[in-house]
Amino acid sequence: MDEDLGYLLSKASLSAKRLLNERLNQYDITATQWAVLFDLYIRGQDGDEQVKPKDIAEKLDSDRPTITNIIKRLNLRGYITIKPNPKDGRSSFIALSDQAKPLIEPLKKEASQTINFLVEDLDSSEKEIARNVLKKIIEKSKK
Repeated sequence: MDEDLGYLLSKASLSAKRLLNERLNQYDITATQWAVLFDLYIRGQDGDEQVKPKDIAEKLDSDRPTITNIIKRLNLRGYITIKPNPKDGRSSFIALSDQAKPLIEPLKKEASQTINFLVEDLDSSEKEIARNVLKKIIEKSKK
């Protein structure tokens, strides 16, 4: 089982997420919450002001109820704003709050350091191969 590709992919993903959770714990943020905050940050940088929870769920390949719960928790902590969609009362737009913006750089640094730590024993060729293989697997899973 330790050589099974599916097991190894799952184990690598879970191990990386666990390590990132440990590093983000000092900010009282989980890896999944960070993913939502970072997605909102990137979209904000691109000028996207009309982000719906379903957009984040699709980007993070997560289900909407999970993302909705994360959004609620982040909103309670003041890290995101939620505004009703004026054209559709059933949906809302979410954005990074001013309170969350100072957290982005330290959180980005922790995430980057975590990934760098995990791949520090790989040479540049191995990193490129890993990146390409993972992209192919992700792309194939979307079909």
